[in-house]
Amino acid sequence: MRKFTIYKDIKLFVKPNHRIWIVMIFAPFFSAQAVQNSAQVIYGDDSRRDLYQISDKEILKLADSTVALIKSEWITLDPANASAHLSTKVHGIQQRLCRGERFFDQSAAASCSGALVAPNIILTAGHCIEDQLDCNQMSIVFGFALKQEGASVETIPGSEIYRCRKILRTSQGEKDDRPDYALVQLDRPVPNHAPLEVNFSPIPEGTPLLVIGHPSGLPAKVASGAHVQSITENYFRADLDTFSGNSGSAVFNARTRKIEGILVRGAPDWVRNPEDQCLTARRCKFGEPPCEGESATRSSALAEGFSELLAGASFGKAEETLDIPAGAGSISIETSLFGENELAHPLEVELLIHDEIVSSVQMNGLKPGETRTVTLAFENVDPNWLEEGLPVTLNLILNGVIVDSVYLGLGGGFSEDVL
Repeated sequence: MRKFTIYKDIKLFVKPNHRIWIVMIFAPFFSAQAVQNSAQVIYGDDSRRDLYQISDKEILKLADSTVALIKSEWITLDPANASAHLSTKVHGIQQRLCRGERFFDQSAAASCSGALVAPNIILTAGHCIEDQLDCNQMSIVFGFALKQEGASVETIPGSEIYRCRKILRTSQGEKDDRPDYALVQLDRPVPNHAPLEVNFSPIPEGTPLLVIGHPSGLPAKVASGAHVQSITENYFRADLDTFSGNSGSAVFNARTRKIEGILVRGAPDWVRNPEDQCLTARRCKFGEPPCEGESATRSSALAEGFSELLAGASFGKAEETLDIPAGAGSISIETSLFGENELAHPLEVELLIHDEIVSSVQMNGLKPGETRTVTLAFENVDPNWLEEGLPVTLNLILNGVIVDSVYLGLGGGFSEDVL
């Protein structure tokens, strides 16, 4: 069954006539690719709640580290007031809902959801940020939530806006049951929100669940009372009350409060009211078509190399010296550890020119919060390789896993922050 969802697809926005067509028929956030992935529907009673309705401090702490993925073009920074203004849509009007639908008058802006899992890394769905082009045009926003009834969500502190620096790892599998997820590195560490804990052990059927994210692009909602209904190698299905925009939401074990999965798709959100020609939320019983459960990528499917990526090691500023006739030179680059734990393995930095390793350095004893500059010298390199602007690669490796990479152009005398 083909499904409509409102998570992002920036490629569709390239041609103006496409966007006009979407606005007239559906809503500004709809996309053609979106029919393939969605996460949406109400099972039984609608359990979605705003944060001001939550008294459980542990759940509020989880919500504090939940993020909204919002297109950067919809955010206007106001440096004078250290704030940011979000361009939002009225949920009910945007979706053409019937007037009595919940959250009709709330503002919507998010295309997907995510969760902070390391000081500078979020976990989301792979179809939310598919490539570097998506990454370059996406902002990661903390605090898009109603913490007081009737409060505005259009203006938030500028410090809560982060940019997507790069995709560390991604998979958009569906038909072949490959997991759908992305680990995204932010432009800087997050100092005031705690990384969430991920469970990599298998999850049994019947496990109680809750989900926190941005259904239909709305301010953060908590939905609880769900359970794992069925399990495959990389996914589980559950009777979660989720909608498009929840894609990328962390699905938590309601007992342990650890992340058990990432919400990626489900049944269609809305059904048409034939009398009023407006839409109402689909309500159904689990297992009755098309309500066969909301799918989440199992966190246990992401275990390989995950802990190394979450260690929080990344590159900073870089400088070069270059002697082209001699085929020699060096690159000095800052390396930082943002995590809270000491590393169990040494870090290795390697320099590649024309995909060949020409230098490597091992770093021992890098402490949490420490930044250290390492220099990679090379010689006896073919001078013809060292023409100005030649791209080189620097890899940061932990326990055999590349946890960060940068691409630089030689000969430009660069001295810049490679973020």
